[in-house]
Amino acid sequence: MDSVMNYRFRKNITGFVRNAEWHDDNNNGTNDIPGLTPSQFDHAIRAVRDDYPPMATAAMLDLLDSHDTNRALFVMTTELGDTGLAHAKQRLELAALFQFTYIGAPMTYYGDEVAIRSPSQSSSSNGPIGDPYTRAPYPWLDQAGDPKIYGPPDTSVEAYYTKLAHLRKQYPVLRNGSFMTLLTGDTQQASTALSTYAYARVMANEASAVVAMNNGSASNTATIPVGGVFNDGTQLQDAISGATYSVGGGNVQLTLPALTGVVLLPAPVNLDLTPPVALISTTPGANGNGWISSLPVTVNLNGTDSGSGVAQLRYWINNGPVSAFAGSSASTQLTAEGSYSVGLRAIDNAGNISALATSSFGIDVTPPTANVAANPSSLWPPNGQMVPVTVSGTITDALSGVNPSTAAFVVTDEYGLIQPHGPVTLGTGGNYSFSIQLQASRNGDDLDGRQYTITVSASDYAGNLGSGSTIVTVPHDQGN
Repeated sequence: MDSVMNYRFRKNITGFVRNAEWHDDNNNGTNDIPGLTPSQFDHAIRAVRDDYPPMATAAMLDLLDSHDTNRALFVMTTELGDTGLAHAKQRLELAALFQFTYIGAPMTYYGDEVAIRSPSQSSSSNGPIGDPYTRAPYPWLDQAGDPKIYGPPDTSVEAYYTKLAHLRKQYPVLRNGSFMTLLTGDTQQASTALSTYAYARVMANEASAVVAMNNGSASNTATIPVGGVFNDGTQLQDAISGATYSVGGGNVQLTLPALTGVVLLPAPVNLDLTPPVALISTTPGANGNGWISSLPVTVNLNGTDSGSGVAQLRYWINNGPVSAFAGSSASTQLTAEGSYSVGLRAIDNAGNISALATSSFGIDVTPPTANVAANPSSLWPPNGQMVPVTVSGTITDALSGVNPSTAAFVVTDEYGLIQPHGPVTLGTGGNYSFSIQLQASRNGDDLDGRQYTITVSASDYAGNLGSGSTIVTVPHDQGN
C-alpha cells in the first residue's frame, strides 16, 4: 500500500481551527475531537509524524473530511454560536491553508472547495451522523441551492483553494520541504499571540516558507523567530494577501486577524494564476463555409502564456484519444476527406489549464457529380424554327454538399450563334429541370449536323467545381 487516509490529520486540524470540543457519530459512533491550542496542536501533529517513517508521512492523504465523516464546513459551524457561515468558512480556509502547506498530499473531498455544508439530518447518542448526509450532489451553478445545505457554490472559497493549490505546485518546498515549528503562541507569547501557531518548510536549493495561523477570535500580534530560515533584511511577502514584511533581529513581526493565516515567501511571490491561451489553425485554412479543398491538411496547435510558460499541449480529433506534446507548439497532418472537430487545451508550468479551444472544419477534394439529359436530343426538321428543349438531371455531392447558388448552365453552339446561359434552380436531392430554345437549322454542307453542347455545373461548399454535358444535334439528314 502506497498511502492511507490520514484521519488523524483531520482530527488534529479540525480541533485546532474549531478551538472547541466536537462529538459526532463517526469512528463507530464514538468520535471525539477536542479543541486544541497552538501547543497542543503542535504536540498532536508531531505525535503522528513520530509514529510513521518520513516517507510514509510524505505520502499520507491529508483530508478534512470524506464520505465516512461529517462535512468539514458542517463540523466547523455547529455549536459555535455563529449567526451565519462566515466564521465557519474562515475556519475551513484556515484548515485548508494548513492542509496545503503541511507534509503529505492534500485530499479535498468534492464540494469542500466551494463550501458545501451538507448538514447531518439525524443523530445518535454521541452526536450527528455523517453518512449518507455527506454525499450531497455537487452544487452546480445552474441551481440556486441553499448555502446552509449545499449550494450555490462559493466562488470566493473556490478562488482561495485554487490559490493554495497553485502555491503548493509552484513552490516545491511546500511539497517536499522539512517541517520546523517556530512558534506556539500560548506557551511563548501568551500576552500578544495567544492563538498563533507558526512553522517553516525548508528545502535545500529552494525558497523557504513560513506559515502562521491564528485560530482565535481576536487579532494577534506575533513575533516569529525566523533566524534559522531567513537572514535579516530579507523581504517577505504573504502569498495570500500580497502584504510584505521585513526580517529584523532574527524575527518577523506581523498582525493576524482572527481565523486567518499567512504564507510568507521571499518577495516577490511569483504566483501564476492566469491560464494559457490555446489556439488551433489549419494550413491551408478553411473557406468561409468551413471547408478545405486540398490534401494534406496540417493542423497547427499552439499555446501562449505570459507567466510560467506553456508546458504541454493536449489535443484530440473527433472525440478520439487524447495526444499530449511537451512545449507550446505541435502539429498533425490529415490525409483523408471528411468532417473534423479538433479540441485543444494548453497547460502552463504552474498547472493552469486553458479554456477549451475547438475548431470544426471539413476536407472535401471531390467535385460534385452532374448528370445531364436533353429532350429532344435531336432537332428535325431543320426548318429554322426555335424548338423548346427540356434539360434535366441531378447535381450531387457526398461531403460538403452542392452550393445551389453556383448551379448554372451554358450552351455552346458550334456555329457560335445560339448560346443561351443562366442559373439553374436545384430541387430536393439536387434535381433540376429547365427549358431552353434551340434553332433547328444547320448548314447544308455540315455533313455531321449542327451540335449544341449543353453543360450544367455547380460548386460544392468546399469550392470544387463539377460539371456534366449532353449534346443536342440538328442532323444533316434523317439517316445521320
